[in-house]
Amino acid sequence: MTDIPAPAPAAEFWEARYRDAGRVWSGRPNELLVHEAGDL
Repeated sequence: MTDIPAPAPAAEFWEARYRDAGRVWSGRPNELLVHEAGDL
């Protein structure tokens, strides 16, 4: 039987995801969101 490693806690998973992937987002706001929520 093969040992399956336990999944990493969520915080560790997401820290590694964004740390290792480089820039994930463009940095530009979504135009539709700005239009709809701009006055809030």
